[in-house]
Amino acid sequence: MRRAGALILWVVTFVAAMAGLAQAEESTSHSLAEATWAKALVAGPDGNVWFLAETIDSKRIILGKVTTAGEVTEIPLRVPAPPVLRYHRTETITAGPDGNLWFGEANAVGRSTTAGEVTSFALPAGASAPTAMAAGPDGNIWFTEGAASKIGRITPSGQLAQFTLPPERKPSGIAAGSDGNLWFTERTINEIGRITPAGQITEFRVPGPAAKLDSITASPDGNLWFGEAGASRVGRITPSGEVTQFAVPTWGGTSSIVSGPGGLLYFASGPEIGAISPAGEISWPSCPYWRCTASPEALALGPDGRLWTASGVARCAELCGGGSAIYVGHLPGVIQPYDLPPLQLAIGPRLTRLRGNSTSISLACGLESGCRGTVRLGWYVVRNHRSRFQTLSRARYDLRQDETRRISLRFSGKTAAYLHRYTTHLLVIASGEQGPTAKRGLYLSG
Repeated sequence: MRRAGALILWVVTFVAAMAGLAQAEESTSHSLAEATWAKALVAGPDGNVWFLAETIDSKRIILGKVTTAGEVTEIPLRVPAPPVLRYHRTETITAGPDGNLWFGEANAVGRSTTAGEVTSFALPAGASAPTAMAAGPDGNIWFTEGAASKIGRITPSGQLAQFTLPPERKPSGIAAGSDGNLWFTERTINEIGRITPAGQITEFRVPGPAAKLDSITASPDGNLWFGEAGASRVGRITPSGEVTQFAVPTWGGTSSIVSGPGGLLYFASGPEIGAISPAGEISWPSCPYWRCTASPEALALGPDGRLWTASGVARCAELCGGGSAIYVGHLPGVIQPYDLPPLQLAIGPRLTRLRGNSTSISLACGLESGCRGTVRLGWYVVRNHRSRFQTLSRARYDLRQDETRRISLRFSGKTAAYLHRYTTHLLVIASGEQGPTAKRGLYLSG
């Protein structure tokens, strides 16, 4: 049943993504300044994607925007944060009901107009920084202060209020619920809090072992969904406080959960991005980068209705057809939209678990003339400082338009024995006779 649910969700995701196919084919990488590391994304009120970043030396904070056409603007913020607060200062940005962008600074909340005019509002004395932010139903901006264990509220004019929690709470994510309240996760204990606009707080227990509750977001079904950095699960909490948890087929915890295209909830887990429907049907996660080595730092629903993501590698566009990336390292950063799936010939949800000497992959066709070609499964090997793709298994496919089918793939006994023993990164390549090629990186566990 679980596999069938995943397949159904994949078909839904494929149909939803086809609507934005023309945009996906035209998407290009957008370079940021060298060594700029983006940590948060949000759809701005001006129709652009805004991001908050830091330089690789951790000495400057960068506020920036990128248009859907690819034009990038970066605004270095004047006051650098003390190094001690390095991991608490560039994690959040949100669009306010006043038409401005609001973001976190060290001991301050920043506000920027869409023209880049920045104002800072100092927090009361004491080391603190907004960890997450959300526009509240009362027209104010609400934020968590993980280090200080507080919930903050700031009006559009800059008037601050803080609500103190017990020191061990360490609030993390925050989101506005459909019930007119704000909901927040508490990272060091298994509880989710609800705070009214007047500041009244109620706590709800999340069952199970320590989960390191992370991000939280409102979904179209009126509930809130949250990530668990300490477990391979995502959770759902109703406005009345009823909690349901869903195991996801990843090897790490979940974070950066957002409401995205097609009415689905998207989340990051290690280097993978997954999706789950409000009913709990899980799409098997897939890596937006073919080497499956970069962890998405942030996800956001863009003003163009597509999912945008910030990550640490910028090699996806020509290899797997999608993935916004902001690269940190020796090369400039890159940002662009990400789609599931991004091509007319779609691969998904991912490989089934290896059984004996075989596995299977699901293919979906979006071409009016149908899809015919070869699907190959393999890995890259490096010899003499050069890499080449080595095919481990291949099969032919012939699909009608809008048809989804499982394609069986078999391995040699030696390869199957290796795959049963180790969790391995593989690459699937589906090459169509009519031209389109779909590529997807993934992990396979025996």
